[in-house]
Amino acid sequence: MKKIMEIKENEFSINHIKNLSEGTLIIIRNSPTPHKLRNELKKKNKNLNDFYLKKKKPSTKDIKKLTNRIKSLRDNYKIPYLFKEIIEKIHFKPIKIDNGISRLVFDSKTLSDIEKCDFFEREDFKRRSPDSNTETFMPGSANIHRDFNRPHDHLQINFWFPMHDTSDEEVLRIWPDLYKENILDMPNSEENIHSLGVPAQYQLNFGDIIVFHSEHIHTSPKRTSETTRHTYELRVAYDCHDDNNHYRSNFTDFKNIKNEKNRTQISKIKKGLNPSKKKSKKETFSEEIFLSRSKVKKPSRANIKDFISRTNSPYFLMRMVEEVKPKKDLIELAIKKAEKEKNKIPKEKYLPVTYKNLRTQIKPSESIERMKRDKT
Repeated sequence: MKKIMEIKENEFSINHIKNLSEGTLIIIRNSPTPHKLRNELKKKNKNLNDFYLKKKKPSTKDIKKLTNRIKSLRDNYKIPYLFKEIIEKIHFKPIKIDNGISRLVFDSKTLSDIEKCDFFEREDFKRRSPDSNTETFMPGSANIHRDFNRPHDHLQINFWFPMHDTSDEEVLRIWPDLYKENILDMPNSEENIHSLGVPAQYQLNFGDIIVFHSEHIHTSPKRTSETTRHTYELRVAYDCHDDNNHYRSNFTDFKNIKNEKNRTQISKIKKGLNPSKKKSKKETFSEEIFLSRSKVKKPSRANIKDFISRTNSPYFLMRMVEEVKPKKDLIELAIKKAEKEKNKIPKEKYLPVTYKNLRTQIKPSESIERMKRDKT
């Protein structure tokens, strides 16, 4: 099997899903998408040119401007919006996508200095909870890990890319030879890294993206006392029939990202705010927006029937029944739709090994059983 495949962005297609699920690493060369993102990051701070072009450390004031911009783009789902053309090339329903993970790395002295000043928030250095948005400054090297150490029903792929040119020692370390080996998470120590053997050898220029199955064993690039680096990661889940909050609360349906009106509403919901009460003419159907509006005002019978007819997710049908509490005949209608959609869900499990952690997604059969209990 070819471990690394290099392609151009216009060559990327749904056919590459098979390569990714078999463990191949795909490098998309010279994509315009990272360029668009870097322009967004620099939009309110032209002083960042030296940081991205020469890795010259910015001033504390410029670092603050950059972190504010990173959080703004993250909270408004701008990163997956910029990636929508790439994702559409391999799009099949249903699909979930996160809001992009920024990895901003500075040397220990710079981190210590900025942590002491009043410019930054505590969450910039340590996330509130494991499933919340990641910290702005990567506090240290990530453990050697797979993104999923438990049974699950979908395939997830990761897009990882630098915001500047990198050497082969500054890229994500991935061990494709160990893709199907029963190896669980371990500390990022030199001893453990050496025990895994040599990781994949590749190099990324600015504009290059490495795409890989999230169950590859991987860890952060090498880190030294003088490391200065900015990279991004975007995670996309296929055949995912729940909202993925069991894993990361920042995932949403891809159809919410493609549409600008939906993107605005979803960003409000993820911030804990209510979406606007009335549906915009340009807004497309979204389970998440419907359920959030139903907390403010119970939907009409016609709106509930419309929701049942439009959704293809047993999980969201269950959520609607539990949160809206419709009449028994509408619950029966929801159960029938869930049974129909359940049969369309692929039986294949994207699971290379049997993991010890048995935390799992809500399965379609469990969603249906819960609706039946609500009916009685």
